[in-house]
Amino acid sequence: YYHEAIKVTDWREWLSTFNDNQTHLLKHTRPHPPFAILIHYFIVKISCNSLPVLAGSFVLMASSAMIVILKIMRELGVSKQQAFQFALLFSVVPAYNIYSAVSLDGVIVSLGAIFLLGTIMLMKRGATIPGIILFVFGIVIANLLTFLALFMIATACLVALRELIVNKRKAVLLSLLVCLSVMLFLQIAMKHLLGYDHVLAFITASGLEPKSVFSYPVRYVMTRLENIVMLVIFLSFGIIAVLVRPSYLKSKLFDLSDDFNSLFLAGIAPVLLFFLIGGLYTGEGARILLFVYPFFLL
Repeated sequence: YYHEAIKVTDWREWLSTFNDNQTHLLKHTRPHPPFAILIHYFIVKISCNSLPVLAGSFVLMASSAMIVILKIMRELGVSKQQAFQFALLFSVVPAYNIYSAVSLDGVIVSLGAIFLLGTIMLMKRGATIPGIILFVFGIVIANLLTFLALFMIATACLVALRELIVNKRKAVLLSLLVCLSVMLFLQIAMKHLLGYDHVLAFITASGLEPKSVFSYPVRYVMTRLENIVMLVIFLSFGIIAVLVRPSYLKSKLFDLSDDFNSLFLAGIAPVLLFFLIGGLYTGEGARILLFVYPFFLL
């Protein structure tokens, strides 16, 4: 992203031609929206090309995830001491510990945690302004940085459906409608004012995925296994041990009657479906899906 960012001279002109030039960008930038590059561009521009400022900015944005995790646990009614322990635990989860510093994925995990906090507030308090703002902010900004943040919308849909059917509550559904309205407004505004089509960029990014993944059964199976194993191992062996022995903490791992366990499952389900249809053939699941890790702490 940095090497694309330093090529930008006029960001407005660059953004207006992004849809035409997307396929000619560097390998890791092509599947992303332009704002993944522009966030680097603006920090570099403001800091007068200071790499320490660029790196420090990403470390700070990524580190804010630990504060949000603390807030999530407090919102769930966990004691202050245990909430701090959860935040500390998250800081040493290998995937976050390795990939959060100086990484766009570290920024996205913070946005994913903000979305998760907003969702929990909506489930516990109803349609409050703070809950709606956090929910919408997390989804919208994350989707401007990575198309994979569409998983958050899928999770929100599952949670909203369950909340409506099981608990007869509409807060998550209403917030999701607000969120989709904001995204539609941004799509129209960016297309007409800046000449950038976000939907077209997503279609182009999708077209870059290999179409023959199902033509090679062995490759398909091995890359699916690789993605799942990598995702789990980078969670840490300690947390894996707890997940495979839920009785140790008297937790109900697959109990859909529990609100927040269902939220965990709603966060994981879109990822598993993505694996099933052949997504993520590069085997970098722990980094690319970093924003999923906060769900495991539920």
